[in-house]
Amino acid sequence: MKHGPIALIDEEMPVVVIAPKDDTYQKVLSNIQEVKARGGRVMWTGRGIWRSR
Repeated sequence: MKHGPIALIDEEMPVVVIAPKDDTYQKVLSNIQEVKARGGRVMWTGRGIWRSR
């Protein structure tokens, strides 16, 4: 999520994330932090867990 897509994130933008426990997990968590820092609403799931923040 660099440049264009991240520029669209604001408090009105819901973001749905699938966070599998694999080699991409840390990068996905980093992207979630970037979305939250911009005020985006994050709904995510990983390994049978569904969360909304």
